[in-house]
Amino acid sequence: MIPTLRRLARIGFLIFWTLLLFGPLVLASILPGSNKKKFLRRANIVQLWSKGMAFGMGMRISTEGTPPTLPFILVSNHLGYIDIILLAATCPAYFISRADVSNWPIMGPIINWSNIIYINRKLKRDIPRVRALMKKYYDMGAGLIFFPEATSTQGAEVIPFKPSLLDLPASEDIPVHSAIIHYATEENQPPAHQAICWWGDMEFAPHMSDLLSLPHFNAKVTFLDQTTRGQDRKELATTLHQKISSQFVAVE
Repeated sequence: MIPTLRRLARIGFLIFWTLLLFGPLVLASILPGSNKKKFLRRANIVQLWSKGMAFGMGMRISTEGTPPTLPFILVSNHLGYIDIILLAATCPAYFISRADVSNWPIMGPIINWSNIIYINRKLKRDIPRVRALMKKYYDMGAGLIFFPEATSTQGAEVIPFKPSLLDLPASEDIPVHSAIIHYATEENQPPAHQAICWWGDMEFAPHMSDLLSLPHFNAKVTFLDQTTRGQDRKELATTLHQKISSQFVAVE
């Protein structure tokens, strides 16, 4: 009974919090100002929204290392949909994400108005469009975050990185920052690789329902100190994968 009440209370809070900040986010996008000013206004609201969402979900955030300063390109391993909330709470940035994120319950509407670049990974011809937007926003002074695994995993390992989105930093000699995401649940709770990570054929709504039933869980972002450069996107992908994998701790 208690997990059910907890889940219902949290769903209510998440809906309330999203509705509360949706209006200011829309205003931040349509009020006059430069593109950079609009980005920063949205980023501040999205960061506040993400912190509230994390609180409402029972996510206890901890960080290690120093988040990058604007402008930046940051890559990370990918464990599930809450990675966006976790990183948005710590870094102001444009996220590059698959388009179906816009259909997610509760989170979808506000994500649509946030700093996000949608990509269709099934269409290779979509890569040049996304690359052009990445360059535009980076030159504007924004941050860019994406997950080069191109899919979320159960956290047993970091799977090889796709190089396509690394073309910009490779061709423009832009340093790439790295981060490692890790989740953990408390004793006597379902293991994090099942309850927190979202992977395989897991359905979104049942997974989120179970996640919101947990008393709380721990989410950690480790920002690695050294940036990585490379003039070949495939070599850059390999180097970044090795760097993150060497310090990655499997999710239990």
